[in-house]
Amino acid sequence: NNIASSEIIIYGEQEIGMSDLKEFGGTNTTDINIIGGNKEAQIIITGNGYTRIDTMNENMIVTFKNIDIDSETTLSSSSAWEYLYTKFDGNFNFINVTFSHPIGLASDTSNYNFTNCHIVGHSSSKYGIWLYAGNTVFEGCTFTGYRALKMHDYSGFKGDVVINNCTFDSITTKPGVVVGDVVYGETTLKITNNTFINANVPGDQNNYTYESDSMAPTEYTNNIV
Repeated sequence: NNIASSEIIIYGEQEIGMSDLKEFGGTNTTDINIIGGNKEAQIIITGNGYTRIDTMNENMIVTFKNIDIDSETTLSSSSAWEYLYTKFDGNFNFINVTFSHPIGLASDTSNYNFTNCHIVGHSSSKYGIWLYAGNTVFEGCTFTGYRALKMHDYSGFKGDVVINNCTFDSITTKPGVVVGDVVYGETTLKITNNTFINANVPGDQNNYTYESDSMAPTEYTNNIV
């Protein structure tokens, strides 16, 4: 648990419970790489609505690559949004990962990078990914399903978000990007070089690609609708 670096290869399905996955690594661990070893590689996260995936120290980076992540956490009976998502808290890289159930990003001191990932909004009432806080980059990702992405926290989202060269394919319930409450002066949002296919939901501002309860994107260029 206290090694500097490690690599874990996953073959087939691997069920990981809340107590197993809550903390990655030890106080001296700098990076952990979790890699799918075959096309059936899948991590199934179980637990309850409070499930958090935390790193042991602030310098550690956890990378998931070539794998499916399926969150089967039991949702709280509360209707509050924060109970509906398995939350990642720490520095995480996701490379060629498919998320078949919703996740959340929870730390305003963390960095999250998504490269060539597929994020599925499988439910009309939940987003594929919910950003509570953090500096986040989506590069070359594909969003499908009912809802794609939302930035919001009750105390205000805080962080820098870049969505570049991504595809939003037939998102049916909301525009591709939804912005709720943010902390002004501590939040940026760049939506650049993306393709929105069958963007039929106008949103509050009739933009079809995004809607906002607060700030407009700080940069919005070269998007194809």
